[in-house]
Amino acid sequence: MQEYNALIVGIHAHKLVVGISIIVLIGAAFAGWNPWMAQRQMYNITTEASAGAQSSTEEPFLKRAVVFCTFVLLGSLIKLTQHGARNLQYSFLAPVVIISVAKAACSLVLYSVNDGPLSDIPKRLQTAGTVVLRYSAVAALFCLYDVLSFVNLARLDPQTYLVFLQLRTVCTGVVWEIAFKKALTWAQRGGLLLICCGCIAKQAGAGLSSEAARNISTSEYALLGVQVTANCLAGVANEVLLKQKGSVPLNLQNIVQYSWTIVWCMLVGVLCPTEGVHLNPFDMAAWRPMLDPVMLPNIVILTVLGLTTSVMLKILNSVWKAVATSVELFFTSFASALVFGYAVTFGDGVSLCIAAAGVSLYALGGEKAAPTVAPPSDVAPTASQSKVSKDLA
Repeated sequence: MQEYNALIVGIHAHKLVVGISIIVLIGAAFAGWNPWMAQRQMYNITTEASAGAQSSTEEPFLKRAVVFCTFVLLGSLIKLTQHGARNLQYSFLAPVVIISVAKAACSLVLYSVNDGPLSDIPKRLQTAGTVVLRYSAVAALFCLYDVLSFVNLARLDPQTYLVFLQLRTVCTGVVWEIAFKKALTWAQRGGLLLICCGCIAKQAGAGLSSEAARNISTSEYALLGVQVTANCLAGVANEVLLKQKGSVPLNLQNIVQYSWTIVWCMLVGVLCPTEGVHLNPFDMAAWRPMLDPVMLPNIVILTVLGLTTSVMLKILNSVWKAVATSVELFFTSFASALVFGYAVTFGDGVSLCIAAAGVSLYALGGEKAAPTVAPPSDVAPTASQSKVSKDLA
């Protein structure tokens, strides 16, 4: 009888997760859409005419929904494939370099198809020299996040690490408000807080040890804070560049960013002696695991996910990216239960309800938020742009 009751509870738990997952994805698919949203502000119209930047409200609803759901599905799928490759021994920088090369190659192909001949790239890069330099900082922040993720996981227990990592959802919202000089509504802030609480409850329910958390030193918490901050700053800075520098095609910006990522990873790999981080680019043994059949799916999925992320930042914003990353946590939990047979508990369902409420609140709470227009760039307006502004005034 006990086994039968456990089976029934398990079936209901799975149904609960499926139902709420669908609710989360449907609610999140309405990213940037709000039936009560006021008409677009005059500032946005002026900025579109002067800088060529577009807010997320201009993009078709279906396109935003597809990009969001694709990001969530790819993010969940990569967690499963990485789990399958967990027994491989390799420098974690090696796949980052290979994936960056693959993303740069894909961006070159997309540029030649959509933006112009490859021979124009040197001239465009010379014209947009500041973009190249700024992307070096963005790539450095992403590289710092990757290195610290390895260091912190080596020093902290996984559950404590994942719980504190969920703070990036709220942190991203704060950084986004500062960078774009636009306040989120209190409903959206509350939605982000609920999402963060739901994710923390999900991870805490998986076996968070209060004793382990108390034994963590101040320096270890500081490193974790630096990692979260680096992730938030990199995401928002990437969004600013994608939207501020509208004259530079998206594919060309991706080429620049991925090239800098390769440079930074190679530099860190050569200079850092830590096992698992050190990478000798001339040692073929360091690259051989990348050809393993269990590693190849990771490379392909992460390549597509990286390109999808750029599109998502372009048509939505970094806050919605943080929301999507939180949704991944629950979607991955359900997928892991189906693929690997991991248990889905009642606590998972409760935390998922909290996160679902947060996603819905954020999606429907933006009467005046969510203009994903970048701050004014350092480029002076042209005469025609000034005329447009005067006409609108």
